[in-house]
Amino acid sequence: ATGSSDGRVRLIASAGGAVVRTLAGLKGTITSVAFSANTTTVAAGNNQGKVRLWNVADGALLGELAVHAGNVTGVALHPDGKRLITAGADGTWKLWTLPLPKPGETSETKPTLMTTAHAGGVTAIRLATDGAQLLTGGADKLVKLFSLTGKLLRSYPGHTAAVRSVDFSADRVIAGGDDETVRSWIRANGTVGPVTTLPGRIHSLAIDAGGQRAAAAVENGTLRIIDLAGGSELE
Repeated sequence: ATGSSDGRVRLIASAGGAVVRTLAGLKGTITSVAFSANTTTVAAGNNQGKVRLWNVADGALLGELAVHAGNVTGVALHPDGKRLITAGADGTWKLWTLPLPKPGETSETKPTLMTTAHAGGVTAIRLATDGAQLLTGGADKLVKLFSLTGKLLRSYPGHTAAVRSVDFSADRVIAGGDDETVRSWIRANGTVGPVTTLPGRIHSLAIDAGGQRAAAAVENGTLRIIDLAGGSELE
């Protein structure tokens, strides 16, 4: 799924790249998008502090809510199908109980948890596949690991500019940012791993299923593959 400045979310077929559905109704610029674990629901946040959920099969609106002051910088649907995590430029991440109200419905919906995470704003989040922990990156150059109770479990310092993307595997945490580096740490104890310097700011990261390599999208339009054990680029 992709989001754009026209306020639309487009669902793209993994085979062939065709647009299979366009989801509208969230005004402003789409700043974050995520599927549910079973891919039946898609959530999107915008630059006006709102989040909206749709049914993937038919595009039906499932709910909408104002969740942050300013940009919604991250959304994640919990694998239990009952909770939503949002993050914002206001420096917080929040946990919400689903379903969200629909536009026009009277609602006093409040987050079940709000955690102040990063001074200057949360810039990236990644929810663990089991839904137990949340990894965040911030404008404060830090990467942090939280339990979904809001408890800070560990911080991973090292970046010299804002973090823009984070990911983790069972044993490793990685992050990329405006300092043009991809950095890694041992998830359990924070031991610093290799640092890879790339030719531009890193916009997004993802670790492969085996946990041995990562793909990094760089601002110059290239995609770089990194060996996480040694930090070297792979051809």
